[in-house]
Amino acid sequence: MVSACASGTALQEVASGLRNMNADYLPDENIGWPSFVDFLASFAFILILFVTWTTSLMTGAERERKVQAVLEKVKADFRAAGFEPVIEGHKLRIPLRNKVSFALNRSALDSTAIANLREAARKIVAHPEMRRVIVYGYADGVPASDPFFNWRLSVDRAMEVLRFLYMCTDCGYRPEDIRPRLVLRGDGDLDARRLSETEIRQGDPGDRRVDIILDKDETEGP
Repeated sequence: MVSACASGTALQEVASGLRNMNADYLPDENIGWPSFVDFLASFAFILILFVTWTTSLMTGAERERKVQAVLEKVKADFRAAGFEPVIEGHKLRIPLRNKVSFALNRSALDSTAIANLREAARKIVAHPEMRRVIVYGYADGVPASDPFFNWRLSVDRAMEVLRFLYMCTDCGYRPEDIRPRLVLRGDGDLDARRLSETEIRQGDPGDRRVDIILDKDETEGP
């Protein structure tokens, strides 16, 4: 009799424990579980983000393709005129080495330089899509007693070229077609080739030069 009662009590305790355990795992009706509508709204939001991101990538890629196509066209035009342009990002560098040369420690333009600049100016004006015309001046590595001499010399050379482009009256264009686009830069001898002992007096004529950079963008920087 005692054994039967004990067994009954044990079964009651087990049943009570199972009920309590089930209660712990059953969802509370007061908790707001995500509905199907909430799921659709979240999915739509993620889908919109994905479409926007994909469209942005495609738009950027298309813009880059168009910019490079313009640069290739301008490059071909200058190459046909005897220049050797190089595409650098969204810019077209037109080295004037062997086109515009300068005597040692001088910034004056000779007749050959003027003729070549006149041809370059015509090509520049023919491409208004290139929004900035940056004139870069350089100096060779011949040392000077004044540490700022080569800086000033590089700026003077760039200024001579810029002044020609700005003031030219027989280049076949109106001044307003080029003047607002002109920018002046001088790099001193930072880009100059290191000279040997035998070259230290005469320098490297190739470093006494000016480059013109046509910039497709309006942002600052070389």
